[in-house]
Amino acid sequence: MGFDPSALNIALVLPSNEAVLSAVLAGRCAGVMSRSAADPHVATGWLAVFPVSLPPRAFIAIRHKERHGG
Repeated sequence: MGFDPSALNIALVLPSNEAVLSAVLAGRCAGVMSRSAADPHVATGWLAVFPVSLPPRAFIAIRHKERHGG
């Protein structure tokens, strides 16, 4: 899109997708979050996707050994 993502001024780092969604939906700002978290809001038109490449991230799943279901 003609800009270097590393040149962006990161004003706020939030702890969860829900917090990012709340901040983005409340004002005129951009956020980076999981596509799966954003998709329901993209489908309703509340959010728009800005295609930018980000470095890969590692994810870890943790579950309680005595809890089952899904």
